[in-house]
Amino acid sequence: MDVIDSSPVKPSTVGDAATPAMRATPATPPVIPPPPRQPTADVAATGHLHQRPTSPVTSKSSQNAGTEPTASSDAELRDRLRRSPFIDLEHPVTMYEGAKLLIMAPIVAFKLLLLACAAPFAWAGLWLLLVGHQPQSPMLSFRQFLVRRWIQLWGRFLLLVAGFYHIPVHGWHNIQAAEACRAIIVFNHPSYIDAAAIATFFTPSGVSKAGVANIPCIGLFAQALQLFFVERTGSSDRANKHVLRGDAVKAIAERAVDRRFPLLALAPEATTKAKPCLLNFRRGAFTVGRPVCPVLLRYRFRHCNPGWGEGNTLFHVFRLLAQFVNHLEITVLPPYHPSGDELADWHVYAANVRQLMGQHLGVPLVDQGLADERQLSLSGASVNLRGSAITLLKKKVE
Repeated sequence: MDVIDSSPVKPSTVGDAATPAMRATPATPPVIPPPPRQPTADVAATGHLHQRPTSPVTSKSSQNAGTEPTASSDAELRDRLRRSPFIDLEHPVTMYEGAKLLIMAPIVAFKLLLLACAAPFAWAGLWLLLVGHQPQSPMLSFRQFLVRRWIQLWGRFLLLVAGFYHIPVHGWHNIQAAEACRAIIVFNHPSYIDAAAIATFFTPSGVSKAGVANIPCIGLFAQALQLFFVERTGSSDRANKHVLRGDAVKAIAERAVDRRFPLLALAPEATTKAKPCLLNFRRGAFTVGRPVCPVLLRYRFRHCNPGWGEGNTLFHVFRLLAQFVNHLEITVLPPYHPSGDELADWHVYAANVRQLMGQHLGVPLVDQGLADERQLSLSGASVNLRGSAITLLKKKVE
């Protein structure tokens, strides 16, 4: 195993205030370099004024497709790893953090025991609420009300145990506008915490990989949210009884306008990442011709980055639970109604929404996506347990 010594540049801190995640902006330039000009505004059909990106994309060529990289040599791989949005070397386990992990270990054990004891009650209550309900069919209004409140209750409990004691949500009125025009919620996807946050505050329907339906307890909650479970290329999802049969795009289009179901919510990046940025958007939310409602998730941290890329998952969860407090802020933007050009080409639509979200988050747009993360995993690259260096497995690199 080779270790790439890549000591991070320590970010500056001011007092004891929590550091915004977007402060550590990578050097990678945005995909769509915007020429400076004043933003334009369009009036949505619902009567709400919403802002377009300052430099909207007008052609497909402006949105790169994110081709899969090839590691032709160790040197190229090492250079790509240092710039990868899926690897974070800027927040290693310092002496202070190590001491805190030791002190908080009993608290983490108690939190895990609490979750283990609560999970059967959460599952049993939800199972009773779903008795007699056919999957992927509309719920009666009273059943839907009870199911949503149950999910919100246990979702908030999970976030509290994880240290997210206060989560401010700005722009609630924009969710009402989204309900009125049946917009699709699109959100940035930094962490595995995102799913719990979105489900707790918005309880939408959505799309997930088929394997989630079989995860104990979590799978039942996913089914209660009436998620679409889609097949992943190269996986065994086809044999899963919960997997969506037929055209996924058509199913999403039909569900999006059906008021008997909750709003749809999709993460167009389709994966998490370790650095503050926006990955390439996939087509799901932008091919059905519906407005979208951008939801922005901002994690603020100093020592432990909730963003997740390459590394040891169990240790990352332990480290997150060991924090004294974790910070998350949610902002809901007004529904974004596509123009004629955006309806004609989903690449343009996705690129403009991505640029708008990047401007509000203050993060760069990087020309990488889900395919790049898979290639990175296949290369055998990871981050050591301390989070200070990249490790390479020679047999995989070669």
